[in-house]
Amino acid sequence: MRFQTFTRRRINDDRTESLPFQQEHYRKAGIPYSPFSGMPVLEAYEIVNDLNRNRAEHQFVYYLAG
Repeated sequence: MRFQTFTRRRINDDRTESLPFQQEHYRKAGIPYSPFSGMPVLEAYEIVNDLNRNRAEHQFVYYLAG
């Protein structure tokens, strides 16, 4: 299973938006940029966890929906 997108939700709102994994996410995961095949499961979880952990202003919650 691979993920092509991740979801973010604003903390004070119920609106969500689906965002694609960008080239910078693939580079950070150490894998070749392949938007059509998607991000491998382990790397996708690592990216989303990192996004949730490293935000100075916690406006969003990031998660994977599969």
